[in-house]
Amino acid sequence: MSTKVRLIDIAQAAGVSVSAVSKALGNSSELPQATKDRILDYANRLGYRPNFTARSLRLGRSNLLGVLIPDITNAYYASILKGIEAKARSYGFTTIITITNEDSEIEKNTLDAFLSVPVDGILSVPIDLNNYAPLEIPLVLLSRYPFFEGISYPAHAIPNKEFNYVLSNDFKGQYLATNHLLSCQLQEVYLILGEASNKVVAGMKSAIRLSAYKEALKENQVPFDPSKVFYHGDVFSSVYDITDQICKTARRPFGISLTNDSTAVSAYSAIFKNGLSIPKDVQIVGYDDIEISRHFFPELTTIHSAKQSIGEQGVSLIADFIGSDKPNRSKIRTIFDPYLIERQTTAFVE
Repeated sequence: MSTKVRLIDIAQAAGVSVSAVSKALGNSSELPQATKDRILDYANRLGYRPNFTARSLRLGRSNLLGVLIPDITNAYYASILKGIEAKARSYGFTTIITITNEDSEIEKNTLDAFLSVPVDGILSVPIDLNNYAPLEIPLVLLSRYPFFEGISYPAHAIPNKEFNYVLSNDFKGQYLATNHLLSCQLQEVYLILGEASNKVVAGMKSAIRLSAYKEALKENQVPFDPSKVFYHGDVFSSVYDITDQICKTARRPFGISLTNDSTAVSAYSAIFKNGLSIPKDVQIVGYDDIEISRHFFPELTTIHSAKQSIGEQGVSLIADFIGSDKPNRSKIRTIFDPYLIERQTTAFVE
Protein backbone atom coordinates (compact mmCIF):
# COMPACT_ATOMS: atom_id res chain seq x y z
CA MET A 1 0.00 0.00 0.00
CA SER A 2 1.41 3.40 -0.98
CA THR A 3 2.12 5.96 1.74
CA LYS A 4 0.19 9.20 1.57
CA VAL A 5 2.43 12.09 0.52
CA ARG A 6 2.47 14.92 3.07
CA LEU A 7 3.40 18.57 2.67
CA ILE A 8 6.53 18.00 4.74
CA ASP A 9 7.63 15.28 2.30
CA ILE A 10 7.40 17.74 -0.60
CA ALA A 11 9.16 20.43 1.45
CA GLN A 12 12.09 18.13 2.24
CA ALA A 13 12.42 16.99 -1.38
CA ALA A 14 12.30 20.55 -2.73
CA GLY A 15 14.46 22.02 0.03
CA VAL A 16 11.85 24.58 1.10
CA SER A 17 9.59 25.18 4.08
CA VAL A 18 6.18 23.58 4.57
CA SER A 19 4.72 27.09 4.39
CA ALA A 20 6.24 27.56 0.93
CA VAL A 21 4.74 24.26 -0.24
CA SER A 22 1.32 25.30 1.03
CA LYS A 23 1.59 28.62 -0.80
CA ALA A 24 2.69 26.93 -4.02
CA LEU A 25 -0.19 24.46 -3.93
CA GLY A 26 -2.57 27.35 -3.32
CA ASN A 27 -1.03 29.33 -6.21
CA SER A 28 -0.15 32.18 -3.87
CA SER A 29 1.28 35.34 -5.41
CA GLU A 30 3.75 35.57 -2.52
CA LEU A 31 6.12 33.10 -4.22
CA PRO A 32 8.04 33.63 -7.48
CA GLN A 33 6.56 31.61 -10.33
CA ALA A 34 9.81 29.68 -10.79
CA THR A 35 9.71 28.56 -7.15
CA LYS A 36 6.06 27.51 -7.43
CA ASP A 37 6.79 25.54 -10.58
CA ARG A 38 9.70 23.73 -8.92
CA ILE A 39 7.62 22.82 -5.85
CA LEU A 40 4.72 21.62 -8.00
CA ASP A 41 7.13 19.51 -10.04
CA TYR A 42 8.32 17.75 -6.88
CA ALA A 43 4.71 17.32 -5.73
CA ASN A 44 3.80 15.62 -9.01
CA ARG A 45 6.87 13.39 -8.95
CA LEU A 46 6.04 12.24 -5.43
CA GLY A 47 2.42 11.53 -6.44
CA TYR A 48 0.86 14.12 -4.15
CA ARG A 49 -2.94 14.25 -4.08
CA PRO A 50 -4.62 17.16 -2.24
CA ASN A 51 -6.98 16.51 0.66
CA PHE A 52 -10.20 17.69 -0.93
CA THR A 53 -12.21 17.95 2.28
CA ALA A 54 -9.52 19.88 4.12
CA ARG A 55 -9.07 22.27 1.22
CA SER A 56 -12.82 22.88 1.02
CA LEU A 57 -12.98 23.70 4.72
CA ARG A 58 -9.98 26.00 4.46
CA LEU A 59 -11.17 27.91 1.40
CA GLY A 60 -14.89 27.80 2.18
CA ARG A 61 -15.51 26.42 -1.31
CA SER A 62 -15.71 22.95 -2.82
CA ASN A 63 -15.59 23.94 -6.52
CA LEU A 64 -18.49 21.51 -6.97
CA LEU A 65 -21.75 22.29 -8.75
CA GLY A 66 -24.86 20.17 -8.21
CA VAL A 67 -26.89 19.55 -11.36
CA LEU A 68 -30.38 18.03 -11.63
CA ILE A 69 -31.50 16.94 -15.11
CA PRO A 70 -34.72 15.01 -15.87
CA ASP A 71 -33.46 12.77 -18.67
CA ILE A 72 -30.14 12.66 -20.54
CA THR A 73 -31.62 10.44 -23.28
CA ASN A 74 -33.64 13.50 -24.32
CA ALA A 75 -31.44 15.43 -26.76
CA TYR A 76 -32.72 18.77 -25.47
CA TYR A 77 -31.61 18.13 -21.89
CA ALA A 78 -28.39 16.51 -23.10
CA SER A 79 -27.57 19.77 -24.90
CA ILE A 80 -28.25 21.79 -21.75
CA LEU A 81 -25.94 19.45 -19.84
CA LYS A 82 -23.27 19.83 -22.52
CA GLY A 83 -23.39 23.59 -22.02
CA ILE A 84 -23.17 23.20 -18.24
CA GLU A 85 -20.17 20.88 -18.44
CA ALA A 86 -18.23 23.04 -20.90
CA LYS A 87 -18.75 26.27 -18.99
CA ALA A 88 -18.17 24.63 -15.59
CA ARG A 89 -14.75 23.38 -16.71
CA SER A 90 -13.82 26.87 -17.89
CA TYR A 91 -14.50 28.16 -14.36
CA GLY A 92 -12.68 25.27 -12.68
CA PHE A 93 -15.85 23.61 -11.37
CA THR A 94 -16.56 19.89 -11.20
CA THR A 95 -20.19 18.84 -11.61
CA ILE A 96 -22.18 16.26 -9.67
CA ILE A 97 -25.09 15.20 -11.86
CA THR A 98 -28.33 13.49 -10.86
CA ILE A 99 -30.95 12.23 -13.31
CA THR A 100 -34.31 12.85 -11.62
CA ASN A 101 -36.56 10.98 -14.08
CA GLU A 102 -39.27 13.57 -13.31
CA ASP A 103 -39.51 12.16 -9.77
CA SER A 104 -40.14 14.82 -7.12
CA GLU A 105 -38.86 12.58 -4.31
CA ILE A 106 -35.55 12.01 -6.10
CA GLU A 107 -35.32 15.77 -6.60
CA LYS A 108 -35.93 16.49 -2.90
CA ASN A 109 -33.43 13.89 -1.68
CA THR A 110 -30.79 15.06 -4.15
CA LEU A 111 -31.13 18.68 -3.05
CA ASP A 112 -30.63 17.58 0.57
CA ALA A 113 -27.53 15.61 -0.47
CA PHE A 114 -26.10 18.55 -2.41
CA LEU A 115 -26.49 20.81 0.61
CA SER A 116 -24.69 18.31 2.84
CA VAL A 117 -21.66 17.91 0.53
CA PRO A 118 -21.75 20.96 0.26
CA VAL A 119 -21.74 22.15 -3.35
CA ASP A 120 -21.00 25.78 -4.26
CA GLY A 121 -24.17 26.14 -6.31
CA ILE A 122 -27.08 24.23 -7.84
CA LEU A 123 -28.44 24.22 -11.39
CA SER A 124 -31.72 22.41 -11.89
CA VAL A 125 -34.42 21.67 -14.43
CA PRO A 126 -37.09 21.65 -11.70
CA ILE A 127 -39.96 19.28 -11.06
CA ASP A 128 -41.64 20.62 -7.92
CA LEU A 129 -40.84 24.20 -6.90
CA ASN A 130 -41.91 23.40 -3.35
CA ASN A 131 -38.69 21.39 -3.00
CA TYR A 132 -36.67 24.57 -3.42
CA ALA A 133 -36.75 26.26 -0.04
CA PRO A 134 -34.68 29.44 0.29
CA LEU A 135 -31.05 28.36 0.05
CA GLU A 136 -27.86 29.91 1.38
CA ILE A 137 -26.02 28.92 -1.80
CA PRO A 138 -26.63 30.10 -5.37
CA LEU A 139 -29.49 28.41 -7.21
CA VAL A 140 -30.44 28.78 -10.88
CA LEU A 141 -33.43 27.05 -12.45
CA LEU A 142 -33.13 26.06 -16.09
CA SER A 143 -35.66 25.64 -18.90
CA ARG A 144 -38.82 25.57 -16.75
CA TYR A 145 -40.47 28.40 -14.88
CA PRO A 146 -43.91 30.10 -14.98
CA PHE A 147 -43.40 33.66 -16.10
CA PHE A 148 -46.14 34.40 -18.63
CA GLU A 149 -49.07 36.38 -17.31
CA GLY A 150 -52.58 35.24 -18.09
CA ILE A 151 -51.75 31.53 -18.11
CA SER A 152 -53.38 29.25 -15.56
CA TYR A 153 -51.03 26.99 -13.63
CA PRO A 154 -51.78 24.38 -10.97
CA ALA A 155 -51.77 26.28 -7.68
CA HIS A 156 -49.75 23.61 -5.84
CA ALA A 157 -46.88 23.99 -8.31
CA ILE A 158 -46.26 27.69 -7.69
CA PRO A 159 -45.21 28.51 -4.13
CA ASN A 160 -44.83 32.12 -3.10
CA LYS A 161 -41.16 32.20 -4.02
CA GLU A 162 -39.05 33.69 -6.75
CA PHE A 163 -35.95 32.23 -8.33
CA ASN A 164 -33.09 32.99 -10.66
CA TYR A 165 -33.75 31.27 -13.97
CA VAL A 166 -32.52 30.81 -17.52
CA LEU A 167 -34.87 29.54 -20.20
CA SER A 168 -36.17 29.80 -23.74
CA ASN A 169 -39.30 31.77 -24.60
CA ASP A 170 -41.61 28.81 -25.22
CA PHE A 171 -44.59 31.06 -25.84
CA LYS A 172 -42.85 32.74 -28.75
CA GLY A 173 -41.51 29.43 -30.07
CA GLN A 174 -44.91 27.74 -30.16
CA TYR A 175 -46.52 30.84 -31.62
CA LEU A 176 -43.97 30.82 -34.46
CA ALA A 177 -44.56 27.11 -35.12
CA THR A 178 -48.35 27.41 -35.20
CA ASN A 179 -48.39 30.61 -37.21
CA HIS A 180 -46.04 29.09 -39.79
CA LEU A 181 -48.29 26.06 -40.29
CA LEU A 182 -51.35 28.29 -40.58
CA SER A 183 -49.57 30.41 -43.20
CA CYS A 184 -49.16 27.29 -45.35
CA GLN A 185 -52.95 27.29 -45.96
CA LEU A 186 -53.59 23.88 -44.40
CA GLN A 187 -57.02 22.45 -43.65
CA GLU A 188 -56.23 21.72 -39.99
CA VAL A 189 -53.35 22.26 -37.55
CA TYR A 190 -52.81 19.81 -34.69
CA LEU A 191 -50.69 20.21 -31.57
CA ILE A 192 -48.88 17.38 -29.77
CA LEU A 193 -47.49 18.30 -26.35
CA GLY A 194 -45.62 16.49 -23.59
CA GLU A 195 -47.03 16.41 -20.07
CA ALA A 196 -50.56 17.64 -19.48
CA SER A 197 -50.67 21.05 -17.80
CA ASN A 198 -51.96 19.67 -14.48
CA LYS A 199 -48.77 17.68 -13.88
CA VAL A 200 -45.79 19.09 -11.95
CA VAL A 201 -43.61 21.90 -13.26
CA ALA A 202 -42.94 20.02 -16.50
CA GLY A 203 -46.55 20.66 -17.42
CA MET A 204 -46.01 24.41 -17.24
CA LYS A 205 -44.17 24.31 -20.56
CA SER A 206 -47.19 22.57 -22.06
CA ALA A 207 -49.51 25.19 -20.57
CA ILE A 208 -47.41 27.99 -22.05
CA ARG A 209 -47.25 26.36 -25.46
CA LEU A 210 -50.98 25.62 -25.50
CA SER A 211 -51.66 29.28 -24.76
CA ALA A 212 -49.39 30.32 -27.65
CA TYR A 213 -51.14 27.85 -29.99
CA LYS A 214 -54.50 29.38 -29.08
CA GLU A 215 -53.16 32.90 -29.60
CA ALA A 216 -51.90 32.08 -33.09
CA LEU A 217 -55.25 30.50 -33.99
CA LYS A 218 -57.10 33.56 -32.70
CA GLU A 219 -54.95 36.01 -34.67
CA ASN A 220 -55.55 33.96 -37.82
CA GLN A 221 -59.31 33.81 -37.08
CA VAL A 222 -59.28 30.03 -36.69
CA PRO A 223 -61.56 28.66 -33.93
CA PHE A 224 -59.82 26.65 -31.21
CA ASP A 225 -60.80 22.97 -31.23
CA PRO A 226 -59.60 21.06 -28.13
CA SER A 227 -59.88 17.76 -30.03
CA LYS A 228 -56.85 18.86 -32.06
CA VAL A 229 -54.59 19.00 -28.98
CA PHE A 230 -52.92 15.81 -27.72
CA TYR A 231 -50.58 14.93 -24.85
CA HIS A 232 -48.27 12.00 -25.47
CA GLY A 233 -47.79 9.77 -22.46
CA ASP A 234 -51.20 10.86 -21.18
CA VAL A 235 -54.19 9.35 -23.04
CA PHE A 236 -52.09 7.84 -25.80
CA SER A 237 -49.03 5.67 -25.30
CA SER A 238 -46.88 7.34 -27.92
CA VAL A 239 -46.59 10.04 -30.56
CA TYR A 240 -46.86 7.23 -33.12
CA ASP A 241 -50.36 6.33 -31.89
CA ILE A 242 -51.46 9.97 -31.84
CA THR A 243 -50.16 10.66 -35.35
CA ASP A 244 -51.70 7.44 -36.64
CA GLN A 245 -55.12 8.51 -35.37
CA ILE A 246 -54.73 12.01 -36.82
CA CYS A 247 -53.79 10.57 -40.22
CA LYS A 248 -56.97 8.49 -40.26
CA THR A 249 -59.34 11.36 -39.44
CA ALA A 250 -57.83 14.71 -40.50
CA ARG A 251 -58.72 16.66 -43.62
CA ARG A 252 -55.75 16.97 -45.95
CA PRO A 253 -53.44 18.69 -46.17
CA PHE A 254 -53.01 19.12 -42.44
CA GLY A 255 -50.21 20.18 -40.12
CA ILE A 256 -48.77 18.87 -36.86
CA SER A 257 -46.76 20.89 -34.37
CA LEU A 258 -44.64 18.46 -32.34
CA THR A 259 -43.50 18.70 -28.74
CA ASN A 260 -39.86 18.19 -29.80
CA ASP A 261 -37.71 17.02 -32.70
CA SER A 262 -37.08 13.56 -31.21
CA THR A 263 -40.76 12.65 -31.57
CA ALA A 264 -40.57 13.32 -35.32
CA VAL A 265 -39.25 9.78 -35.84
CA SER A 266 -42.54 8.34 -34.55
CA ALA A 267 -44.61 10.90 -36.47
CA TYR A 268 -42.82 10.14 -39.76
CA SER A 269 -43.36 6.39 -39.27
CA ALA A 270 -47.10 6.78 -38.69
CA ILE A 271 -47.49 9.14 -41.66
CA PHE A 272 -45.67 6.85 -44.08
CA LYS A 273 -47.51 3.77 -42.77
CA ASN A 274 -50.78 5.49 -43.70
CA GLY A 275 -49.51 6.05 -47.24
CA LEU A 276 -49.26 9.82 -46.85
CA SER A 277 -46.43 12.05 -47.99
CA ILE A 278 -44.58 14.99 -46.42
CA PRO A 279 -45.21 17.87 -47.12
CA LYS A 280 -47.91 17.19 -49.74
CA ASP A 281 -50.41 15.55 -47.37
CA VAL A 282 -48.93 16.32 -43.96
CA GLN A 283 -46.72 19.17 -42.83
CA ILE A 284 -44.66 19.06 -39.64
CA VAL A 285 -42.87 21.54 -37.41
CA GLY A 286 -40.57 20.15 -34.73
CA TYR A 287 -39.16 21.92 -31.71
CA ASP A 288 -35.62 22.47 -30.28
CA ASP A 289 -33.53 22.04 -33.48
CA ILE A 290 -31.48 19.10 -32.24
CA GLU A 291 -28.62 17.91 -34.45
CA ILE A 292 -30.54 15.02 -36.02
CA SER A 293 -33.40 17.25 -37.24
CA ARG A 294 -31.44 18.31 -40.32
CA HIS A 295 -30.72 14.68 -41.20
CA PHE A 296 -34.34 13.48 -41.38
CA PHE A 297 -35.77 12.87 -44.83
CA PRO A 298 -37.38 15.16 -45.60
CA GLU A 299 -35.40 17.60 -43.45
CA LEU A 300 -37.44 18.79 -40.48
CA THR A 301 -38.72 22.35 -40.20
CA THR A 302 -38.27 23.23 -36.55
CA ILE A 303 -37.99 25.87 -33.84
CA HIS A 304 -34.45 26.58 -32.69
CA SER A 305 -34.10 26.97 -28.93
CA ALA A 306 -30.88 27.99 -27.18
CA LYS A 307 -30.30 24.66 -25.46
CA GLN A 308 -26.56 24.75 -24.84
CA SER A 309 -26.63 28.48 -24.11
CA ILE A 310 -29.14 27.87 -21.31
CA GLY A 311 -26.65 25.58 -19.57
CA GLU A 312 -23.72 27.91 -20.16
CA GLN A 313 -25.56 30.97 -18.88
CA GLY A 314 -26.72 29.08 -15.79
CA VAL A 315 -23.12 28.30 -14.81
CA SER A 316 -22.05 31.90 -15.50
CA LEU A 317 -24.74 33.14 -13.12
CA ILE A 318 -23.62 30.70 -10.42
CA ALA A 319 -20.03 31.88 -10.83
CA ASP A 320 -21.16 35.52 -10.51
CA PHE A 321 -23.21 34.73 -7.40
CA ILE A 322 -20.40 32.93 -5.56
CA GLY A 323 -18.92 35.25 -2.99
CA SER A 324 -22.01 37.45 -2.91
CA ASP A 325 -23.46 38.18 0.53
CA LYS A 326 -26.96 37.50 -0.77
CA PRO A 327 -26.54 35.00 -3.62
CA ASN A 328 -30.22 34.47 -4.36
CA ARG A 329 -31.62 37.95 -3.82
CA SER A 330 -30.79 39.50 -7.18
CA LYS A 331 -33.37 37.45 -9.16
CA ILE A 332 -31.61 37.28 -12.49
CA ARG A 333 -33.87 36.16 -15.34
CA THR A 334 -32.39 35.32 -18.73
CA ILE A 335 -34.82 34.45 -21.52
CA PHE A 336 -33.52 33.41 -24.94
CA ASP A 337 -35.67 34.01 -28.01
CA PRO A 338 -36.26 31.00 -30.29
CA TYR A 339 -36.61 31.26 -34.05
CA LEU A 340 -38.07 29.26 -36.94
CA ILE A 341 -35.82 27.18 -39.19
CA GLU A 342 -37.75 26.37 -42.35
CA ARG A 343 -36.65 23.17 -44.08
CA GLN A 344 -38.51 20.56 -46.14
CA THR A 345 -41.48 19.44 -44.03
CA THR A 346 -43.50 22.61 -44.64
CA ALA A 347 -44.49 24.40 -47.84
CA PHE A 348 -47.19 26.80 -49.00
CA VAL A 349 -50.20 24.95 -50.44
CA GLU A 350 -51.31 26.40 -53.78
